[in-house]
Amino acid sequence: LTANAIETTPVGTIAMYAGIDPPSNWLRCDGSNVSRKTYATLFDVIGTLYGVGVG
Repeated sequence: LTANAIETTPVGTIAMYAGIDPPSNWLRCDGSNVSRKTYATLFDVIGTLYGVGVG
C-alpha cells in the first residue's frame, strides 16, 4: 500500500493484504482483543459491535 492510501483509508476499513505483517498502523482482523484506549479512534467507529475489548 502506498503511504497516501494508508493515510486516506477510513479507520475501521477491512482490507485484504497478502503480506506476512500488516502495514504500519494497521491491525490484523483476527478477532484479537485490543485496547479501547490505545485504539480510541477505532473504538469510536465500531464500538462493541464485535466484542467488548480489553478496556
